[in-house]
Formats: sequence, C-alpha cells, structure tokens
Amino acid sequence: MGGTISKVEGDQYIVTMIGYLNTISVKDTIKKEDGFLELAKTLPKLDIYHELLNATPLNKPSIYQVPQIKWKRIDKVKAFPNGLLLMRATICRIDPVFGQGMSIAVLEALALQKILQEQKGSLQQTITVFHKKVAKIIAPIWKMVITEDFRYPDITGKKPIELKIQQWYAKQIYLLSIEKRDVYDHFIKVMNLVEPISFLMKPRILGSVLRRIFVK
Repeated sequence: MGGTISKVEGDQYIVTMIGYLNTISVKDTIKKEDGFLELAKTLPKLDIYHELLNATPLNKPSIYQVPQIKWKRIDKVKAFPNGLLLMRATICRIDPVFGQGMSIAVLEALALQKILQEQKGSLQQTITVFHKKVAKIIAPIWKMVITEDFRYPDITGKKPIELKIQQWYAKQIYLLSIEKRDVYDHFIKVMNLVEPISFLMKPRILGSVLRRIFVK
C-alpha cells in the first residue's frame, strides 16, 4: 500500500491511494462514509491520514483498477497492416502507479513529429520507423515498471534474468535518495522521464551506493 497528496489549482489537493492485487477493498472504500480515511490509516506511515483528518472532501472516492499491464511488440510484426499507425495505450498499457502514461504519450508525439519532418520514404516506411522508435522509448520505462511490480510474488509474467539485480539496485537508490539530495533529484527526474535511467548508473551514484553498503 502507498499513497500521495498532490497540490492542484484552487488550493485543492488530490489524494491517491495505491494498492496491488487485493489490498484495497472497493466495497469498504466506496460504501463506507469514512472508508477512504480508514484506508489511509492502514499505510505504514500516518502522514496522509493526519492530513486528511482536518481536510474537507470535495467528492466521493473513485476506484480505478487495471487488471494487467501489457506491451504489444508491434515493432516486431512482419505483416503489419498498411497505413495503420499505433501509439500510446494501443501499444503499451503501463502501471498507472508510476504516473508515466502522459509523459510516454508526449515522448511518442515528439518522436512522430521528428520522423515526419525527416523521413523521406513512403508512408509505410515512416510508420515502421516510428514503431521501432516507440519500442526504444518504452523499453527502459517498461523495465523500470516491472522491476517494482514483480516485488509482489502473486504477480505473474515473464521475468527478466537480471530482475533480482535490478530490484536490489533500485532499492538502494530509494534508500540513498532519502539521504542525498542530488540522488533524489536524479531519481525524480528519471521517474518523470526527464532524464534517462542511465543517470542512476553514473559512477558517482554507483560509488555512493557501494559506500552505503560497505562503508558503515
């Protein structure tokens, strides 16, 4: 379980509760008058719960469920229909917990704009180039998402061979970001797709991770 509070316009806030598998009861959260508050009370830390105690709800809680995430590798389809260009959710439905869906859409739109400006081949060649570019955009983000999703044993799917190493390193980055502001800044930028994930593998950050583990 996790949660966030995000400030929006008009001195208002959006409070989001996040749960995997069956950790959130739709019935209890929606039907009980104080169901959302009770849900906040189950979080490991009670910061959000305490903020909600004196808050005024503007509407009833809404539940958004995603049965599964999926990445369709249309870039590998050989007999793809002529004139059909796909992007965003038609190619990849990603974990909404990470809040990266709109950012991916923007990256894909910018990639399409650049390809249309530079590509000199046929329409079908342009579409093929675009689909391959989209795969390169999605690949590191998908790896980031499944690294965390597979921490839950009941989640099924194809696991990469290097998963355990990725999970170990990601955990060290989380813990290190609490202690070092520069690591936190890079971590947030990577999560928001402003910087590539390779930024978290820079020698300076890698060195900080190793020192945190072995020098205490």
